[in-house]
Amino acid sequence: MSAAASADLAQTRRASDVAWLATPAILGAIFIASVAAHVLLGTVGDVSWLITIDEKWLAGATPYRDVLEINPPASLLLYWPAVALAKALHVAPEFMVAAFGAALAGLCLTLAAKIARIDARSAILPAVALAAAMLMPGHSFDERDTLAAFAGLPFLALIAARIEGRGASLPVALLCGGLMGACVAIKPPYAMIALSLAPWL
Repeated sequence: MSAAASADLAQTRRASDVAWLATPAILGAIFIASVAAHVLLGTVGDVSWLITIDEKWLAGATPYRDVLEINPPASLLLYWPAVALAKALHVAPEFMVAAFGAALAGLCLTLAAKIARIDARSAILPAVALAAAMLMPGHSFDERDTLAAFAGLPFLALIAARIEGRGASLPVALLCGGLMGACVAIKPPYAMIALSLAPWL
């Protein structure tokens, strides 16, 4: 190998190493900025009400009997872990709900990117996608529709991969199916997404 080729190879490896190190830092910064923005902007009334119901539930009240509510149980369960953890840690439930939503979004975007075979060494594309998905919804980020959309994203990526003739491991496929199931449980009409795409398979 010539000296020039060896130098080019070394430079390429250094750039790759920098990208691998930069990507988690950039994505982590976006994650922190997202949580901070959502806490500062506050939550919409719908989310605040569901947080209040979960707080009453944790205090011993029975939903649908002691507290008037017309949404399906999945709507209460969606925020329950975050509210319960906030109570245990003595922090504001709005902060924990924002962190929970950001974590769910990060998981779903990462899984979808893995299925779509997006090169993780490129920090630009994941950073732009994450910033757009987590910052643009503003104070509506933690709404059920937004979180349901994130939950359904890996399933759509899996469908696209299978249409292209690529598959996924059983654990990944089960996780995608479980997340899509959560999406439908949160908003039952979203079942039309899976039903309308099924014929393609």
